[in-house]
Amino acid sequence: MKGDRKSPLQAKPNITQYIEIVGERGRIGKSTAANRVRDHLEAAGIRVQVARIENHKASPPARKDDIRVFVDNADQQLVGGVAALFDPVWATLMEMKAAQGGAVIIDLMAGAELLRHKLHVSCSLSKLLASHDIPATSVCVTTRDAPVMEQALDSLRTTAEIAPSFRRVLVKNELTGRFSAFPAASEQASLDAKLRAEKGVVELTFPLIQGAAWELFEPTRTEMPTLLGSSARELAQMCGCSELVAAACQTWLAAWWSTTEEELNRVWRFPAAAA
Repeated sequence: MKGDRKSPLQAKPNITQYIEIVGERGRIGKSTAANRVRDHLEAAGIRVQVARIENHKASPPARKDDIRVFVDNADQQLVGGVAALFDPVWATLMEMKAAQGGAVIIDLMAGAELLRHKLHVSCSLSKLLASHDIPATSVCVTTRDAPVMEQALDSLRTTAEIAPSFRRVLVKNELTGRFSAFPAASEQASLDAKLRAEKGVVELTFPLIQGAAWELFEPTRTEMPTLLGSSARELAQMCGCSELVAAACQTWLAAWWSTTEEELNRVWRFPAAAA
């Protein structure tokens, strides 16, 4: 369903939030979603800390203050098990709770669904967060590829089972194509119907950035707000292209930004949009 009946969480700086970005496959846009949610909340004046759950082979994040949790040796015996790996994340969350609030965003690497399950079950994370009055959201990202959609469905259902207090959000990322053009009897059409039938799930759509604009900007490792606030000349110098191409790509990026802003406001609403 396109939207459930829950009201969007008001984006107030004094609320402490826990947000996890999940998706079993790689290169489906999880980190893009994590960064976009971060930018959306920061624009509302909310302090945001992103925690990247990854292995040591991962490239360093663009932001040096991101928390990096390495899980290469997640199977080793630790006091507290998997939960011990997430202690830096929990410490940040509690510090935010004691101070002026904020949001911690967990960007889970590909293949980390079992790790997520172990974390939730081992410490009853849903109940623990609720005991601190911390609203929690699980954002599941999928593309239109059937195996990815099937895993997204499993992930949404797993979240409902192990984290009943979490709000569930499905981001349909049109990275590999739109979700509106499935043959009637296809596996994708069947999976899409099942995803839409999941009760209580807020469904968002992130369109593809047109004009291959992100192919120009991605190698610069520059954050989107900076790209959008730069002049065509600055972008041209940064990317090694003409001002004409830079301006066109910036226009496409701005269109994507505006669309995703409208979508995210259905989950985290800016105070100005609350009326």
